[in-house]
Amino acid sequence: VIAERDVLGTQLVRRNDELALLYEKLKIQQLTLNKGELQYKTRLEDLRTSLQDNVSSTDDLKREIFHVQRELLRERTRCRALEEELENPMNVHRWRKLEGSDQILQKRLIQKAEEVVQKELLIQEKK
Repeated sequence: VIAERDVLGTQLVRRNDELALLYEKLKIQQLTLNKGELQYKTRLEDLRTSLQDNVSSTDDLKREIFHVQRELLRERTRCRALEEELENPMNVHRWRKLEGSDQILQKRLIQKAEEVVQKELLIQEKK
């Protein structure tokens, strides 16, 4: 009976040691699992934030595309109007005063103006 009791006591001590070892393994695995969950949640939040940034960036890009397309349409319309003006000019006399001075030309102009005045005087005298 004593031998059985010693054997059972030894088995009980071994079982208790195994149980303590299993509890320790369970505790380590639980800590590892908790760390993994925390990292998973952190990564999930990072992805969610990144996705929201991408969505807002996409909205900004869509707005910019809209504005650029509207500006392109405005410029095309302006270009078309200029082409039509070139084909069918509204201003028939398409001249403008040129800036600049040619002294020889100015002298000739003065001389011709004087000749015109003299000829007008001659015409006045003949009348």
